Amino acid sequence: MVHRLSGRQDILTSSSKAGSKNATVGNSDFKFLWDPRGTALSKPAACEEMIANADVVVVSVGAHLAASNKISTSQYNETLQSIFSIISGCPLPPGLSKRTLVYMTAPAAPPRTDEYVRKYSDRRTNVRLQHWAELGTEVALKAGWSVVDQFDLTLPHNLEPLHTDLAHYLATDAMDPIVDEVVGKIAICGEDDI
Repeated sequence: MVHRLSGRQDILTSSSKAGSKNATVGNSDFKFLWDPRGTALSKPAACEEMIANADVVVVSVGAHLAASNKISTSQYNETLQSIFSIISGCPLPPGLSKRTLVYMTAPAAPPRTDEYVRKYSDRRTNVRLQHWAELGTEVALKAGWSVVDQFDLTLPHNLEPLHTDLAHYLATDAMDPIVDEVVGKIAICGEDDI
């Protein structure tokens, strides 16, 4: 998103490490917090430690959880409900009457058959991820969050990561629609700016 809001029109082809994804574009500050399993976000301390002064929170949890053979669908559901409940209940920064909350479903998984899958017992399948996307969407909407369905937006491109890093949708046509939806949901630009 920072890539696009910085005026770049090309497709993002590489990503910096988590620590350097924080940025300021215009009068908007972006803070990237790496919590792929929702461990920190599902604890009450998340309000003070992670959410504090945010007026917009975008959460994507699921891809890493789905890889585990130790996480069931009911555990995923509990994690989401905890995250949504805690973040929705965080105190608002001064002068803010409402926080914008966006949940991004997990993206589709490339059909990997390499050593990584065997070595780490990766359990991601698109059947599982689609079920979790539907479940997550339902839970998010009930909690008052808006949703960006990354699964739906990445599924048509799920073979492309097999020719890049085997995992991410960088350098694919899946990126623009995801960024467009997030930018639209958080209302960071006027219609003429998008």
